[in-house]
Amino acid sequence: QMLMVLGLGEALAGKGNPIEQIAVRDGLDHRPLLFTPKPDEGALGFMFKNRDLRLALTQAALAHPLIKLIPKTKTNSLIRDQAKIEAELNDGSKVEAKLAVIAEGRQSPTRDALGFPLVKWDYDHAAIIATIAHSQDHHNIAHEIFFSQGPFALLPLAGGKNSCVVWTVKRDQVAAY
Repeated sequence: QMLMVLGLGEALAGKGNPIEQIAVRDGLDHRPLLFTPKPDEGALGFMFKNRDLRLALTQAALAHPLIKLIPKTKTNSLIRDQAKIEAELNDGSKVEAKLAVIAEGRQSPTRDALGFPLVKWDYDHAAIIATIAHSQDHHNIAHEIFFSQGPFALLPLAGGKNSCVVWTVKRDQVAAY
């Protein structure tokens, strides 16, 4: 629904995979707790490949008349007042806007330079995230298994025989693998 509101429905049509059931387990020794929507409720969610989402979002930003996307540049300085924001970029150009989106990631030098506070907490976990191919159809079922070291998820992707794996363990366990 959110992707439709953002205008990405057409760009993502046919690329997502519905999650029609979620099987949740506490370790491998327990029967799964199954979450299944009623027939008139639709899917529990949809899985998209990260690449498909990134491309759709980039295309939408490039096509939007009020968005100026300036990739692969850095901000040398940012001056803001009540009416506007002016940025000098590392290529020497200057841009002015009422709103600036700084998407530098979690180690943002621009955010730090502007003094925006950041709340941080450490989950003390590390994760491996990958796409895998498997021989049996996933039947649009997401699997979540909760181990004492951390959760494991198998999330169904389009095509029936590909899934996204998210394997999370306590950081001090990473060396053991």
